[in-house]
Amino acid sequence: MARFAIIGLGRFGRKVAEYLTQRGAEVLAVDQDKERVEEIKDKVSHAVILDATDSASLKSIGVDEMDAVIVGVGEDFEASVMAVALARKLGVKRIVAKASTDLQGEILTLVGADEVLFPEDSEALRLARTLMEPNIIDHIQITDDQSMIKVITPTIFYDKSIVDLNLRNKFGVTVLEVSRKIGERDEITTLPAPDFIFRVGDILVVIGEKERMEKFRKICAQ
Repeated sequence: MARFAIIGLGRFGRKVAEYLTQRGAEVLAVDQDKERVEEIKDKVSHAVILDATDSASLKSIGVDEMDAVIVGVGEDFEASVMAVALARKLGVKRIVAKASTDLQGEILTLVGADEVLFPEDSEALRLARTLMEPNIIDHIQITDDQSMIKVITPTIFYDKSIVDLNLRNKFGVTVLEVSRKIGERDEITTLPAPDFIFRVGDILVVIGEKERMEKFRKICAQ
């Protein structure tokens, strides 16, 4: 089971925490504000009142054992910087931090953030998706009923063709493009033929109905 710590339970932090929990992840929600912790405690695996600028406190809750730590502290930038720096010092594998300006983003990167976001609700959900589905490179909602994703080829696709996999009938998706590394260059095949055979490392762009795409996404996560 994937494990994540969310530091800072403002609007962004809550959105990420709730989405990850709904997807089956173990989520540790952290904030100094008792009310915020109370509001989310029944919606996540664990919720604690904690000062994330204290190294011993962070160590005590096992942030170094998490798959990623998301720092969403909004009101106190100094606290955000401290939380990121301490998480890096404790050896956290992946640190994602929220910033309000380019300068804040540069500072957070300097102290150890692997990724910096300038989030709205949609950005929070995008982050949560990438944490839970690392093979999904990008996701675009085209209409209410149709979406497009860019994804690393699932292992069950290796050495099989589009017709072998029966993608249209089984998943309701159409492969728009395949990108493949050939030496130092990328070879791009647009609208590949039914007999196109997938290889390890291929990057696919597919489009399909939103509901049926969910089934395809689960295959991609394997």
